[in-house]
Amino acid sequence: MILLPGRNKAFNSGLCGRRIKIKEVRLKMKIFIDTADVAVIKQLYGRYRFDGVTTNPRLLARMQGKPMELLQEIHRAIPTEAELHVQVVSLKAEEMIKEAEHILKVLGSDVHIKVPVSEDGYRVIRHLAEKRVSVTATAIFQPMQALLAAESGAASVAPYVRQISNKSSDGVAVAKEIQRLLDVNGYQTELLAAAFESVHQVAEMAACGAKSVTIAPEILTEMLRNGFTENAVKGFYEEFKSSFNQENMLQ
Repeated sequence: MILLPGRNKAFNSGLCGRRIKIKEVRLKMKIFIDTADVAVIKQLYGRYRFDGVTTNPRLLARMQGKPMELLQEIHRAIPTEAELHVQVVSLKAEEMIKEAEHILKVLGSDVHIKVPVSEDGYRVIRHLAEKRVSVTATAIFQPMQALLAAESGAASVAPYVRQISNKSSDGVAVAKEIQRLLDVNGYQTELLAAAFESVHQVAEMAACGAKSVTIAPEILTEMLRNGFTENAVKGFYEEFKSSFNQENMLQ
């Protein structure tokens, strides 16, 4: 779903002090894969339903091949209804805009353009939003950066939870504060929390009603796999086999 700039006016109280527009309550948190590895994307999509993929220049740099060709491959690998978030690399506003236009031309108008909240970045967010492009404001470290991005027309704002925590702040608390500010000020802009360092941090965001999160493959794998669960399943299997001398219900 692409959210366009603007604020809502009709709200009711919600979880964690949130204020939610009644007609836009989301019962499901969107979960994205944060990687540019096509093989990993295909593997994870084979195990679970995700809402899309987020990439950034650093993730692309870790892969082999030309960036745009890799992004095209990622776009083909995910379902048609899934979102793909692609970040501009340039530092100057004019170049960022040209880059965004090129990305949209090559990959399609449904792609979400990620723009860092640099001084030039805010100009780009506003420009693209006015052209009805879905923009994800990224590289956010402070709540007011997110609020300014929302005011500029960003559809999503992406705070870096791990990096914020590494700078002596609580990354999850900052992300929650961003969610609260967006809600109480009536923005349609969605929080897209990013760069988690643990499953626990993801769970904290989900408990507070975050609308979307993007998670690295290693954290997703940890979420999908649990040693206690695997031991329990193995125990069921072994006891059943021992008692009935058969391995399943097919006999």
